[in-house]
Amino acid sequence: MNQGRIATIAADGRYFTIDGRTRFLIGRTPTAGSLEGFTRHFEAAAAAGERVVRVHVDHGCPHRSAEAGGPGEASRRRSPTLDPTARAGEVDAAWSDAWERVIAAAEERGVWFVPVFSVWGNWNDSLHPPWHAWHLNPYNAANGGPAARPAELFGDTPCRRLFVEWLGEMVARWREHRNILCWEVFSELDLVTGATDVSQVVGFVERASAMIRERDPHRRPVTASLSGVTVWPELWRSEAIDVVQMHPYPGKWGSWDLMGMVASVAEQLEGYGKPVMIGEEGLDASPPSGRPDQLDRAHVGYRQAIWAAMMSGVCVGGMFWWISGYGPPEEGGARAAPMDGRHPGLARPASTFAERVDFSEMRRVGVATSEEVMALAMGDDKTIIGYARDNACVCPEWPARQVSGEEAKIATGWRGSARVTYYTPATLEVISRGDLTVEGGLLRLELPTFSEDLVVRIERAGA
Repeated sequence: MNQGRIATIAADGRYFTIDGRTRFLIGRTPTAGSLEGFTRHFEAAAAAGERVVRVHVDHGCPHRSAEAGGPGEASRRRSPTLDPTARAGEVDAAWSDAWERVIAAAEERGVWFVPVFSVWGNWNDSLHPPWHAWHLNPYNAANGGPAARPAELFGDTPCRRLFVEWLGEMVARWREHRNILCWEVFSELDLVTGATDVSQVVGFVERASAMIRERDPHRRPVTASLSGVTVWPELWRSEAIDVVQMHPYPGKWGSWDLMGMVASVAEQLEGYGKPVMIGEEGLDASPPSGRPDQLDRAHVGYRQAIWAAMMSGVCVGGMFWWISGYGPPEEGGARAAPMDGRHPGLARPASTFAERVDFSEMRRVGVATSEEVMALAMGDDKTIIGYARDNACVCPEWPARQVSGEEAKIATGWRGSARVTYYTPATLEVISRGDLTVEGGLLRLELPTFSEDLVVRIERAGA
């Protein structure tokens, strides 16, 4: 990582620009209870080509305990934002310093860091026990804080004032770390108890965003998130938000087609003219015991999600929740990442492929296929990249059958000839190469026989 550069949003407002290049990034959402635990996550991420980590800074606590971080009460109690013995808005300097060491450890390994300053569970008094933790929150009046109800965070109240001031102090303390990709005000705002007035919630985000911009001279982007695929146009249109964020979990709606959800929501959010970041995702939002994440071939569904993000215009993909940081506890305060143990390097092929693509002029391209295949593509005047999935390759078995005789049609303004290369997404092994002719602005691809999925790159002749 170039230590002298700050990540910015590209001029066309769709991707991050890093080291002068417009990039599609892949990342994860780790948690741990120690510097050593986080460092192991960062090293695994770097080895897999994942360049972003999004971390709830009040879940793991690398200062007060070597115990593994996570959504349970024991780890929350050790955060100054969720310590009932603390004073609301009070800065814990030792806690802050410990997080700075974590951020620095990510930077040393070439990993960008997204700090999430608070999360819905801290401000919820009833949902998904033991996730809700309002009873531990120092802002709770029962603990000597200023708020009788969690939703007072959103109004023009002493609770909001103290939280925003605390947020500004944390930004001022951490702002010189060059690997801060963006600041996340809050995770899943809509799950706060009483978050019914959207305009009031947006007002909170706008006040917090203004504080961040006041305290960060580098003007890094600001984001916030809603749960699942919830869309609040008033929030995403607000100038307080630089990066729109989504948390797709299709199991919440009785489906596990993560690729389909990523593609459809990315298209829906494209109209806001801002980068669309997957902040976290998974096959299901529930804890993984007995859920799709535990199935033998779940990694196929996650691979589909990574490639779908790249081919649908999302700026950050991956960011898996349960499989990237919430496995069994390990020595030193880490939680094992199941994808590192069962499917190491899951993101590496897609990351390697993305490094070879200039995304600065890439736009969504329409692809026509039969019902047997789902396909997505991006392109500019020189290159088209695409991803196709066997439509039978879905949860729970993700069967690996042979798909033959399929065709894809891509509308383009190209003329003349082009060179096409097909790859196996799991390994980037070349399946075949060939030449084709563009007729009437239409590329006709006779797809080679494949199993599970297929990646294609097309280069216009003479470009």
